Amino acid sequence: MPIAAPALDALRETLPEEFKDTKLNLSSVLSGENLSDAQAWGIALAAARFLRAPQLATALQSDLAAGLGDTAPAVISDATAAAGLMAMNTVYYRFSRQNSQPARAAQARLMSSKSTAVVAGLAIRCIRRRGGREA
Repeated sequence: MPIAAPALDALRETLPEEFKDTKLNLSSVLSGENLSDAQAWGIALAAARFLRAPQLATALQSDLAAGLGDTAPAVISDATAAAGLMAMNTVYYRFSRQNSQPARAAQARLMSSKSTAVVAGLAIRCIRRRGGREA
């Protein structure tokens, strides 16, 4: 059963007409068929926090808390941790690229994409364990 999203709907209505595609995609991306509601909403909350979009994060967290009930605190906690890992990863690899030799910079770029995939995988596994279906 999809999660009701009154706070997200209210936020969507504040967007100007130029953001028509964003308005249409905002809810459809959360109702995909491959992830559970807890996984999709947890990943969206992690992304909103990582991108420092407080209005979006507040709306997502409010709807998530209302829609998931008892499992919501665990999903919110995992999303917060995932956002922190993404931020630390971004800072570390940006720093390492700026302070390394050209050969090391290429290696850091490669590691950055690999570690981003690892962080995303860890976030999905945490959210699956806590609020979504077991893998």
